[in-house]
Amino acid sequence: MAIVSPPSRPPRLARGKIWLFRCVALLFSLAVGLGLAEVAARWLQLVPPVQPEADTAIVLYYTDPNGLIKLNPGWEGYVGFVKTEINANGFRDRIYTPQPPPGTVRVVVLGDSYTMGDAVPLEATYAKRLEAMLGERHRVEVMNCGVSATNTANQYEILKEVMHDYHPHLVILSYNVNDFQWYPETRFERLVRAGYNYTVQPDGRVRLSRDFTLPQKAKLWMRNHSYLYRWLANVWDSWAKKDHAPTDYDHVTRVRTWAESPGFAKSFEALGKIRQLCDDQGVPLLVVILPGLLDMPPTIANMDDYPYRKEHERMHEQMRACGVEFIDLLPDFAGQPTRPLEAHPFDRHYSAFGNELIARAVLKHLEPRVAALEQRIGGQ
Repeated sequence: MAIVSPPSRPPRLARGKIWLFRCVALLFSLAVGLGLAEVAARWLQLVPPVQPEADTAIVLYYTDPNGLIKLNPGWEGYVGFVKTEINANGFRDRIYTPQPPPGTVRVVVLGDSYTMGDAVPLEATYAKRLEAMLGERHRVEVMNCGVSATNTANQYEILKEVMHDYHPHLVILSYNVNDFQWYPETRFERLVRAGYNYTVQPDGRVRLSRDFTLPQKAKLWMRNHSYLYRWLANVWDSWAKKDHAPTDYDHVTRVRTWAESPGFAKSFEALGKIRQLCDDQGVPLLVVILPGLLDMPPTIANMDDYPYRKEHERMHEQMRACGVEFIDLLPDFAGQPTRPLEAHPFDRHYSAFGNELIARAVLKHLEPRVAALEQRIGGQ
């Protein structure tokens, strides 16, 4: 009987080469897979490109570290995943002449990010939808003077400039529950506390910088260069927030804390100044109360469960005390599911659909006023 010897094992050096080959092949396959995923993420535009840090540093800027928030004139970049352009006069809109064209009613719309239209194209903002709807029957201009992150005190300062520079016939001010959130420190003080450094440039823009650790620098490089990384980071962040979301109680308590803070009174004090400014100029003022979508608890799926109805009632009382004419759009959102109102799973500003609802609700109250103003202007 023949004796069969066991197969000889390859030499140790050969075995090492085999494992090295396998590791190289695995790494190569992984690199190819990630490369293809990166190409797909870019092709599908899962997230927008990142602008250089120095160009995007605070899309909003202050004339001084403790002063007025404005938009950076001529700025271009992404806000809420949407390409956004600020005109040379510092507004997200086209350029307007100092005087309205003859026979044209000029409406100015003030507000925060809901009005500026974070996360939707300019033409989808409720100001521009109002202009398009009113323009079917009237000669009208609707200027979008909304500035993200502002409250009524800031909007009062903006309105003073707008009144002087553009001579509107009617002013609309949007208002919501986060308008009475007032910080005890400036935005810049909060940034410094978070570890950022900032410098105010001669033109008033602010440039941010920060001393990053090596891992932070690596993450920043990935964020600035990889669409896939940013998309995965957003998905992870969204999952983490959903899995560990603050309770409804936390959201409601936060808003009600704002309502009991000194900022509540300060907000309506500034609103009274806005009304007085409009009265002095003979310009009608209409305040539009918007549901606070950004401050809704994440578990609420329908606007019928909106938790801030009592806060809206307090707004009504204060606005009546200020002698301000107002409309509350909350009834116009009755029965609406919240998801279609949100611009993006990563951004709870109003979507194009939400802006359309706002525009149609305001139109019912605005068109008679525009018609009367148009007749008055035409008769002058």
